[in-house]
Amino acid sequence: MVSGAHGSSAVVTVSRRFGADQLALRARLIETAGQIAEKGGYDALSISTLADRASVTRPTVYRYFSGKDHVLLEVGKAAAAEIARQLATEDVPPGPRWQKVAHLLTRAVTLAQKRANLTAAFYCAVGSTQVVGEHLADQRQIFDAYLDGPLGTGVVREDEKNVLAHVYMTATLNLARGLVPEETVQETLTAAARLVLGPRPRRS
Repeated sequence: MVSGAHGSSAVVTVSRRFGADQLALRARLIETAGQIAEKGGYDALSISTLADRASVTRPTVYRYFSGKDHVLLEVGKAAAAEIARQLATEDVPPGPRWQKVAHLLTRAVTLAQKRANLTAAFYCAVGSTQVVGEHLADQRQIFDAYLDGPLGTGVVREDEKNVLAHVYMTATLNLARGLVPEETVQETLTAAARLVLGPRPRRS
């Protein structure tokens, strides 16, 4: 597992195999939790609130999730996957590679900010517990989809994605915490794309 900011508790991986009805209920719980977080943020969601809203018992929720933060990690993953799907359907403006990537990353931020409370709740969950490594791997896979979906696999190399993913996660975390405005994040991502993917200056 990867430690969070406080590391006072642990998220237990739920690795059971579910049937079709159980998967449908789990998806409904994630969707309901997302609606709660989108309206009221991190503090609005609790296992009791989720159970009441979804018309199930608390033990039922705990069959699928180890706690509130585990639910929010799944909510964030679902929201990011939806952004990836939307980016894959949009036209990418013509231009050099760095400009295309800058467009996609800044567009991803714009889409995430349409659900700012939910995005902030996700980052609170990441920062308040020890995060199971598979969730970070899932987030990285979805970040790759932000670029590979619209541009094609291999257009951005893995080493380049490593740098861009770090910048993206850090910048959006600072945005979610209210440390920087969205405009600053957009500028940071554009500058990172230009630095990582733009033409190298010629040495004299």
